[in-house]
Amino acid sequence: MKRQKIQLIVLLIICGVALAAYFGFKHYNDKQEAAEDTTYTAYTVDTSQIQQIDCHNEAGSFTVARGDDDDSWVFPDHPDETVDTSQVESMLNLLSEIKSDNEVTNVTSPEDYGFGDDPTIIIELTMKDGSKETLYVGSKNSTISAYYFRVGDSDTIYTVNTSFYSTFNLDHPSLVSTDSTSSSSTEQPTEAVSSSSAS
Repeated sequence: MKRQKIQLIVLLIICGVALAAYFGFKHYNDKQEAAEDTTYTAYTVDTSQIQQIDCHNEAGSFTVARGDDDDSWVFPDHPDETVDTSQVESMLNLLSEIKSDNEVTNVTSPEDYGFGDDPTIIIELTMKDGSKETLYVGSKNSTISAYYFRVGDSDTIYTVNTSFYSTFNLDHPSLVSTDSTSSSSTEQPTEAVSSSSAS
């Protein structure tokens, strides 16, 4: 009888240890999955309040501003050219809420991430109230195929995917609407024909 009691106690202890191990392992897995699913908001803005976008990047630079009707976009320095608004809309969609899988806080050497004298991309946003905000894209982390991202002189750095880089790595000619280019080119032969017929 005494031996049976000892066996029962041992069995209960083993069951208790097994249960503790199971719940401990489950808790660890839940924490790991939660960590993997964590996303950070690197930047957010009400894009309807953006009046102008100035961008300097590896491809060159461009400046676009809202037109008089507030829904169109123009080149302030090239009013005769038409902006490809679909590309500007893509930029605004990205800017409205920039999500990131990685966050590095309390950065003391931003130059280590490509935020020295010559960042990869500089995006200056001018708001309708005249205030400005500057966003930076730094160097590329080839291991995770992402670029470092920083708002102003913040000591918190995030990563953004390569599509963010490619959306803003444009020069002025890349944003000129192909429709306006084709229409202007088709007008020239018409003028040539009319001048020849006049002679």
